[in-house]
Amino acid sequence: MSQSTTITIMATTAVLMGVAGVVLLIAAFLRRRSGGGPAAIVDRFALPAAAVVAVLAMASSLWLSESAEFVPCDLCWYQRIAMYPLAVLLPIAAIRRDIGVRWYALPLAIIGGVIALFHHIEQRLPTDELLSCSSAAPCTTRWVNEFDGMVSIPTMALGAFLLITGLLVLSGRARG
Repeated sequence: MSQSTTITIMATTAVLMGVAGVVLLIAAFLRRRSGGGPAAIVDRFALPAAAVVAVLAMASSLWLSESAEFVPCDLCWYQRIAMYPLAVLLPIAAIRRDIGVRWYALPLAIIGGVIALFHHIEQRLPTDELLSCSSAAPCTTRWVNEFDGMVSIPTMALGAFLLITGLLVLSGRARG
């Protein structure tokens, strides 16, 4: 499979993850009482699904830097700092069925999502005032530019962080 095809698949998957994450977050805020039905289904699979998303996001970021040879900027590294622990914590929590991991994982996912959103905005509307990036790996470099420039690497990270956040917010809700 070509690098271009792989990146297109990754970008499509990330967009779908972001949409799913937003839907889950809206469902969490609209739901008046927990239990039964869709909540039970989400609850049952939330931790394993979040674990899979985190591991795939970590593997994707490593593929982009090691195989595609895209140099990560400082903001990319901060997003990795938020995602990589999730790729360890969430699979362990899924195996142990430890819903208490939300206390550790949600802050990482939310912080990573905020950084990814900031990075996405910085790429769309670059300024000279961004202090965190170096000239060797500028944060405004768009290694991925899918769907008429709407999806870049930070956008893909944001999709993963949104889905992980949505899954974690809904996990454990069906038990009450």
